[in-house]
Amino acid sequence: DAELGSYDAFGNGTNGRVEGSGRIDVRGAGIAFTTEGVMAPGSSPGVLTIQGDFVQAAGGTLDIQLGGSVAGTDFDQLVVTGNARLGGTLRLSTIDGAGLQPGSSFDVLRYASTDGAFATTVQPAQANVLATTGPTAYSLQLAAVVDAVLAPERSVLVFDAPQALAQTLTGLQPATDNPVQFIPRPRGGACN
Repeated sequence: DAELGSYDAFGNGTNGRVEGSGRIDVRGAGIAFTTEGVMAPGSSPGVLTIQGDFVQAAGGTLDIQLGGSVAGTDFDQLVVTGNARLGGTLRLSTIDGAGLQPGSSFDVLRYASTDGAFATTVQPAQANVLATTGPTAYSLQLAAVVDAVLAPERSVLVFDAPQALAQTLTGLQPATDNPVQFIPRPRGGACN
């Protein structure tokens, strides 16, 4: 926990890293907590709260780990009690051994208000996520999960939504990615 007194500025510099659970209170100073470095809520996983406004500059990175369905216990969350101005990079990774399922959702960033947008989102190797910027939360929905149970050289992508399939296919690089083979698998009914 950290509480700001009457300083001119308070934040995380270019080479800095703020990691862990707790709170940073900048309300009394009338300034925003600004990061140009890495913000990593939790200690695999956890919740970090910024009491006041938060600015992630163009060089900043928000590191989020995804696992189960409970914020702070199964996945990381950044909570901003004021305005969250988004920029820079959102870097996602999965927690080893987490049983990720298509359709799972994660409110990785909660805020009173927001503006801006992440310039770059780094997807985890094991999953494909779709992001939604809502009025009080930045939410991720797990659209596909890599299931590498067939053989070491083959993987299966399990899709929960048609737009996730389209998004993944447009991101494939034919020169570097393995060939894609579609094997329809019924999910409680007929397969289209």
